Amino acid sequence: MVRSAAAAAMMLGRVACGLGLPAREAAAQDFRRLIFAAPGRQTDVSQKAQTYEAGVGIERLLGPAIGVEAEVSGLMFTDVNKAREGLGAGSVSIVGHVPNDTAFDVFGELGYTLLVRNFTSNMVKFGGGLNYWFRDDRALTIAFVGRKGPKDDPLPRFFEIRVGIAFR
Repeated sequence: MVRSAAAAAMMLGRVACGLGLPAREAAAQDFRRLIFAAPGRQTDVSQKAQTYEAGVGIERLLGPAIGVEAEVSGLMFTDVNKAREGLGAGSVSIVGHVPNDTAFDVFGELGYTLLVRNFTSNMVKFGGGLNYWFRDDRALTIAFVGRKGPKDDPLPRFFEIRVGIAFR
């Protein structure tokens, strides 16, 4: 009786460990990390300036077609009259993915951005793009991202093309 109880406990342990491993691997697929660089353009009625942005982000997938993303980045301008020292940006977004079984992951996003320097600016963030998963855990990301603030904002509009690497 003792021998069969020990064997049953060992069998239960093996099953639990076997079930735990795929769950851990599946949990790793729920998070995506992103590193990006993005040349872009800041436009308003009176002036235009070339921008350069670099940042990092993380996305938590809530299901096969939706996720929540947070990112931080730094923005620099080529026009020295705009923001010589650059800006910091923080964003949160809802990301929608087109479900498919290929290496291509099409997505769109809508969210909020806070720009910070010697002022703060609240902006709507929108965009979309494509992840190409060339390995199970790495993707090339190309996206168009726009940000729009109020008309009286010191920096009312940004548009950029992002190129980056995503990890899961």
